Amino acid sequence: MRKPRLSVTRLAGLMLVLMCALTAEGVAAQTQAVDIRLVPEFTTIPSGGSVDLTIDVVPNGQQLSGIDVCISFPAYLLQVVDADSGTAGVQIQVDTSGLDVILQNNVDNPGGVIGYSAGKLSGSLPSSTFTLATVSMVAANVKNTATFRFSA
Repeated sequence: MRKPRLSVTRLAGLMLVLMCALTAEGVAAQTQAVDIRLVPEFTTIPSGGSVDLTIDVVPNGQQLSGIDVCISFPAYLLQVVDADSGTAGVQIQVDTSGLDVILQNNVDNPGGVIGYSAGKLSGSLPSSTFTLATVSMVAANVKNTATFRFSA
């Protein structure tokens, strides 16, 4: 009798639903591109396995005073692992090296949505690439293979 094969969940992406970067010059400066990337862009994880994704911000020379990100994911295949068990709800791991004031850090695992907002009230504003946060995800125990893409 043959052993069943371990299924693999392919995580090639999540969807960045809403991205808003606030520059020091205000709304008019938002016509210039600010890139937000989930890294790695493509990975394979086994059923029940986990992966860490960083949210990297590339301001392309602009000074950012704040950013708001909403990420959706297929909740039937992936779940976010809570980065702060001492705080009610599920959160992602913050990185305050670029933007040090956390305005929102909420995960709706059943709904498949991550909401994260951060800003900077004083000091020099970031204008070069920085990591905004890290999302730890675990794959559901499924027998099928699924592919997802990061998109903006």
